[in-house]
Amino acid sequence: MGSSNCINCADGYYNIDGRCINECPYYYFIDTINLECVNCEDNCGECTSASSCQQCSDGYFLMNEDCFTCPEH
Repeated sequence: MGSSNCINCADGYYNIDGRCINECPYYYFIDTINLECVNCEDNCGECTSASSCQQCSDGYFLMNEDCFTCPEH
């Protein structure tokens, strides 16, 4: 009792850490089944699903929707 965490959010809102927000932040994507914001994979800054990165974090490059570090010369 007395918890301020959300379990279900209103239409158009998504659960993230017990809070309801209308847009997932950077490094998260919308899980349309569970209606929640979920972390992108490591080193991915913007993704559309757990396995589909659209933009990598600094220091990584994108190839086939995944992020890699540049090989050392």
